[in-house]
Amino acid sequence: MSGGRVLVVGSLNVDLVARVERLPVAGETVAGADLERTPGGKGLNQAVAAARAGAVVALCGHVGDDDNGRWLLGLAAAEGIDVDAVASVPVATGTALITVAADGANTIVVSPGANRADAPVGVAPGRGDVVLAQAEIPQSAVTGALAAAREAGATTVVNLAPFRVPAPGQWELIDVLVVNETELAGLLAAEGVDAAAPDTADGADRARAAAELAARALLAARPGPGTLVVTLGAAGAVAIEAAGEARVVVAPEVEALDTVGAGDCLTGWLAAGLAEGLSLAVALERAVVAASIAVLRRGAAVAMPTAAEVRAAGGADR
Repeated sequence: MSGGRVLVVGSLNVDLVARVERLPVAGETVAGADLERTPGGKGLNQAVAAARAGAVVALCGHVGDDDNGRWLLGLAAAEGIDVDAVASVPVATGTALITVAADGANTIVVSPGANRADAPVGVAPGRGDVVLAQAEIPQSAVTGALAAAREAGATTVVNLAPFRVPAPGQWELIDVLVVNETELAGLLAAEGVDAAAPDTADGADRARAAAELAARALLAARPGPGTLVVTLGAAGAVAIEAAGEARVVVAPEVEALDTVGAGDCLTGWLAAGLAEGLSLAVALERAVVAASIAVLRRGAAVAMPTAAEVRAAGGADR
């Protein structure tokens, strides 16, 4: 792969996964299968996705000085990810409690642990690099990474998950903002934009059309990011550039087994494509294909497809 690195500034978690026939309602107990331990955290998931896409990846973050932290570092290094800037701190490694239903739907509760640590980015970005951050680490760490990237001439990508309102000064430092339909609804409400968020329950075509309208309204009311990407699960994704051009990508039809990490897969692959020098349209098309493969497998980081698998599924470079 030619081009810059993908520098991921984000979280590393141990995922504890319980599989159930259906998700419980409030106050209900349901029986599940044996508990599984898998690697996760949005930072690690997206770093693995980008590495398997063929990018040169460095990961910045924190783990606990414990067995889980050492396990995660070993797994990341085995993927070819540079983990020199992942620091060990004297608290527990971040943990996510995940429930996955038979239809692939899931609920996630995250205990941040070491991901709460706030420290400067340990790898300096360069021109041509892509700096990728999420919202599972402190706001100050994200702002520092974006500012360093902007100064170096790197491209900044932010996945606003889990949702929070960007800190003052962050919005203008984002080149590509990636959100799902729920996160887009949160942004619309936070900014007081009178536009309906997409709802995939309305059907794929309507969801994509609503995403385009809502994204345009948000960027018009709150200029800043150069591109807003709205991920829509089985309905694909929509990207709106500040200049007004729309990119609509329809996802391949698949029977999802586990949707945990699908958004991370798309985001990591998108960042890898941009670092490679692909156009936004091609990078997004490839990323949607990658995510459609990831949902056919259980787990998060472990479910990320390789470049060969994405090419075989029709996600060729162009």
